[in-house]
Amino acid sequence: MRFRVLAALLLSLSSAAAEPPKGMIYGTWKEGKYLLYVPESYQAADGRRWGLWVTMIPGDHEAKDYEDTWKGPAGDRAFLSLVVEFGVPGDQVAPLMEKISADDGFSPHKQWMTGYAEGAPRAWEFALAHPEKLCALTIFQGFPPAQVTAAAKGVPVAIVHDVGCSYVPVADARALAKKLEGLGYEVRYQEMRRAESHDDWPDEQMAPTVEWAMAKAAGRGAAFLKMAGEHLDAGHPGRALAALEEMNTQQVGGEFTREMEALSARIDTLLAEALKKAADAAAAGDYDAAATQMLAVTADFKGTFKESGVASRMNKLQKDPKFKAALDGIARRQAEAAAVAAAEAAQQLEEGKRWLEAIAAWKKVAADHPGTETGKEAAAHAEKMEKAPEIRKQLADARSAGACRKLMQLGDSFAKNKMPEKAIAKYQEIVDKYPETSFAAEAKKKIEALK
Repeated sequence: MRFRVLAALLLSLSSAAAEPPKGMIYGTWKEGKYLLYVPESYQAADGRRWGLWVTMIPGDHEAKDYEDTWKGPAGDRAFLSLVVEFGVPGDQVAPLMEKISADDGFSPHKQWMTGYAEGAPRAWEFALAHPEKLCALTIFQGFPPAQVTAAAKGVPVAIVHDVGCSYVPVADARALAKKLEGLGYEVRYQEMRRAESHDDWPDEQMAPTVEWAMAKAAGRGAAFLKMAGEHLDAGHPGRALAALEEMNTQQVGGEFTREMEALSARIDTLLAEALKKAADAAAAGDYDAAATQMLAVTADFKGTFKESGVASRMNKLQKDPKFKAALDGIARRQAEAAAVAAAEAAQQLEEGKRWLEAIAAWKKVAADHPGTETGKEAAAHAEKMEKAPEIRKQLADARSAGACRKLMQLGDSFAKNKMPEKAIAKYQEIVDKYPETSFAAEAKKKIEALK
């Protein structure tokens, strides 16, 4: 079973890792320096319980300035601390984290990151590029990122900011929090009003922020487990499998090996039952039921590692001409149903006399559903609409409205300023270039008035 093998691999990696040195460890990575703090209580054999907290610091700071910052919290909580100096290139932070994980044996399922001041944009850069690696992101007195997208919206974000911060106005921090919420992020926003040291590291907020961030590691895995269970209860084992696979992708499954194995066993059972149901229906001559069942299973497991196995079973059944005929019939009916649904949207646009949009929609129905009767009818209907006399003028107006209005405005301006010849020239251009439009009729009237 995939999850059992994965769990065993993680355990073997953890137990096989050499016992790391303890305390403050200074190192160089590529072009920059880092500081790794390994608590005295850390044991590689127990590494799956531990994680890594990464801190991105400002350009004028050195890692040694942060020796005491994490020593207390790391001593009480199960994580190692990695402080990364500005000299380490942004694209080398992930390899550095992977190296430390491999060397020291802690769980790759638990990783957090803090961006402080100028280090905040670098933390954001990492989160947007590697959202699957982080359980949570915390920003202390941070400069806003150059840009932020929804790419990391699965990563909870805590923003801690002093209202008196001199280098990042509190309005910017508030705006960032609001933007993140709009993009779908989970945001914990905390303002401080310190009497002094407004720009410094927020010592008083560090402990609650760390507790909040660490809780997200278990929270993410628990959320995926709940999702998988709900999919199973609803009769969708493939979707449940996708949720478990996402736990592995996002590295949040390390604490839930037993639960994942139990759900995986249920998934295997339900898949086997579904495949047997299809095979039994085919054997009994009910090919429509067999094909319908196989299509449902195929759609449910699409994108999972079991997709190829389901496809293999489908290919085997398709060797029977009667099953293949039933499958083709269902495909035709589904395609026709999709075309009809698209045609209904085009019809609504037509009924609203939104001619340009309606014709484009009918043409799209024809292009997207070429093998269906509805698709063929849509193509003919679009052509008929374009030729209809009562629609042609409105189409011409809609297509040339911008250009005609611009010429009309120029002509009106020349007429107002007693330059009739130039005005007539602009009006005539409308008549010559856009003869079928209502603008041409209006331009002719204005030409007559100026003669």
